[in-house]
Amino acid sequence: MSLVKFSTQAEQDILDKINNLANAEGKHKQALINEALLDLIQKYDNKNHINLIKEESKKIRQKFSGTFKELAK
Repeated sequence: MSLVKFSTQAEQDILDKINNLANAEGKHKQALINEALLDLIQKYDNKNHINLIKEESKKIRQKFSGTFKELAK
């Protein structure tokens, strides 16, 4: 996958920490930033999946509430 240049701003202490991590890991800053962005995307994707599962679970409980009550007896 090719890299695309973009510009943004961040707090100085965050940039300092990224620089320190990059040096400690022997990586380029862009690799760490890319990794962080992917983690953020995955976090939101997982959150959305969890919400979808909760919604579907609620629908199933509503649809089959009578059956579940009978099974619980």
